[in-house]
Amino acid sequence: MKRHLCIWVVGVIFMTLAKEAICTEVKITLDEAIKLALKNGPGLKPAKTMVKSAEESKKKAFASYFPVYSFELRGLYYSEEPGIGGDMGLDIGTPAPPESDFDIWLLSTLAGLSDTFSSFKSEKYDVNITLTIKQPITPLYQVYYANKLAELNIDASKIQVIKTERDLIYKVKETFFSILKLKDAVKALDEGISSVSAHVQKAELFYEQKLITKNDLLQAKARLAEMESSRISLQSNLEFLNEVLNSIIGLKPGTKLEIENPDLTFSNNIPTFESAMQVAEENRPELKELKTRVKMAEASKKMTLGSFIPQIAVFGSYTHNEGSVMKYPPFSVGGIVSWDFWDFGSRYFDYRSSKYQYEAANEGLEDMEKAIAIEIQEAISKIKSAQMTMEKALASVLASEEQLRIEKERYAQNITTSTEVLDAQTRLTQAQVQKASALYDIFIGLAKLEKATGREWK
Repeated sequence: MKRHLCIWVVGVIFMTLAKEAICTEVKITLDEAIKLALKNGPGLKPAKTMVKSAEESKKKAFASYFPVYSFELRGLYYSEEPGIGGDMGLDIGTPAPPESDFDIWLLSTLAGLSDTFSSFKSEKYDVNITLTIKQPITPLYQVYYANKLAELNIDASKIQVIKTERDLIYKVKETFFSILKLKDAVKALDEGISSVSAHVQKAELFYEQKLITKNDLLQAKARLAEMESSRISLQSNLEFLNEVLNSIIGLKPGTKLEIENPDLTFSNNIPTFESAMQVAEENRPELKELKTRVKMAEASKKMTLGSFIPQIAVFGSYTHNEGSVMKYPPFSVGGIVSWDFWDFGSRYFDYRSSKYQYEAANEGLEDMEKAIAIEIQEAISKIKSAQMTMEKALASVLASEEQLRIEKERYAQNITTSTEVLDAQTRLTQAQVQKASALYDIFIGLAKLEKATGREWK
């Protein structure tokens, strides 16, 4: 029974691992990788969330145009009824005997006032309910620029999303083509290793027949070991790039990607630096963002000027009171004018700070234009260099193949040594690797040019 249970557990574990192994190998095209990156790529979700935050800030800024409604409820309870009487010092006490008619009149008047004031008694509670509406007038200048600043912040946040998307597309293409470049390099090495392995076997046979020296055999074995070591290094880099692409497109670490070759046709229509720069001025997200930041800095500078203006506001209020004999009219309207005319330069320095921020934004825009110009020049140079390398590599492959064929025939006739054969094989492998590398470098350069200009090039 225990034996059957152990077999069952092992079987379940094996099936689980097999299923996991099957699930972790994914075929993927370049277009599919880009779609996944635009859905799951790092940095994209935070950028989109910042757009939502900017939109809420815009709603908050717009709300500042409207009046402020405030409500106040105040309640008091007294230990005894408050009023106007003896407690206020108006109790005349026992009057002195009158000495004249004026004294008689004065005493009678004071006595009447005392009786009147003593009757002005409040309740033991006092409830005051006030509703106030306040509308700022001069602060609307700052509110206007605050709204403009909020609108520009939304634009900048949306541009940041576009910038993140274009960066992800570039990273996908660069990594994708780099993987293909390494795969072709590994393939070329495998062909070279196969050829050198066959040569080693032939060298061993020749050595047994004493047709070559031991040094020739050792040379062939050493060259084979070098090529196998290079393949191990390339395979390690290939696995690393596989994980990089997994991270960009949002797949689990360890997912093995089976890259499908894309359409590698290119019209050879490389734009001039001037035309590419013009396209970048119109489409590059970073330039659009910095231009928006300049406008934001300008709006912020103008908004700080509003702090120098006297603050004017109008208000209206309704008050309901219970319990107190001192009652004001329920409705009132009025205005408030206030001006903080001296604050030891606090607002002045705030304005100066915003002014320097505006200048810094302009300087940042100029620096970005220079950096983009360098990126465009680098991308165009990379494409042209890869094209020329491609042409040379094609000729080199043909020549190396023919030379290797001749050297193998001569070696079979014992006319030449292993060195010439191995050198010919090495040159062929290098030419094949260079050819593959140049081909994919063209498309990496195109991806770089696309990122630099903000537009796709075919």
